[in-house]
Amino acid sequence: MSDSFNIQKWRYNLMLEALEKETQEQIDELIPKIKRIDFSYTDYGSLYKIRIYGSDGNELYIVGDDDDLFKYNRLNDDGIIYVAKKLKIPVTDQFADRYYDFDYYESVKPAFKAKGIELTHDDAMDVSEGTCGYDTDVKSGKKLKSPGGLRETIKNILKTTSLRNKQ
Repeated sequence: MSDSFNIQKWRYNLMLEALEKETQEQIDELIPKIKRIDFSYTDYGSLYKIRIYGSDGNELYIVGDDDDLFKYNRLNDDGIIYVAKKLKIPVTDQFADRYYDFDYYESVKPAFKAKGIELTHDDAMDVSEGTCGYDTDVKSGKKLKSPGGLRETIKNILKTTSLRNKQ
């Protein structure tokens, strides 16, 4: 019978609504304390984490249950979108999106600054020498001594292959 009442679904939805309300109440308490929001992206522009900071420079969290393994939690994308809406800052789907858009974050910075909040964002990656595929130091522009970069690998393979063919 397709018209029957699904009590499990109804209870699940009630639980979700209660959790969302509790989370939003905690976020409402945090909003006046927020002085900086930081979006970190990695893995070629995938969202890594969202951090919020107070005026003392310490990270702000929402509190989880005592039974929760992680008692303190960072805001997720829905939480930070809720913050923007509460501050009456118009944001699009690109805000806290899974993929990094530098120009978009630069365009919303002034709106957050007007509310007294610094918005920072980056596309941070671990670029340890020789492990990431880069063959040039980003800051200095100097060539790395380690074997990094696909281009270098291909050149070395071609060079050794052509030397072997000549022998």
